Amino acid sequence: MMITYPAVFRKTAEGSWHCDFVDLDGCYGDGDTLDACIDDAIDSERAWIMARLSEEEDLPKVTQPDEVRLRPGEEVRSIGAIIKLMEGWEE
Repeated sequence: MMITYPAVFRKTAEGSWHCDFVDLDGCYGDGDTLDACIDDAIDSERAWIMARLSEEEDLPKVTQPDEVRLRPGEEVRSIGAIIKLMEGWEE
């Protein structure tokens, strides 16, 4: 199953990239490049969701990207993670 949440990306003062997920408290990604940050964000999102599901908690409602308030230099991207719900299940 593909689960998608919006994340806000920004370039840091040091030139690397950082993102925070709008709906996933404490979930973020970092990378030297935007592509590396996106890859890290996907891994972080997957781990965050799996932890939440293992605790049998509901996932938060998804904020639509066009509802996200951005500051100058920020951009929002929808980040999807493939989640296996059962051992041995393939999408």
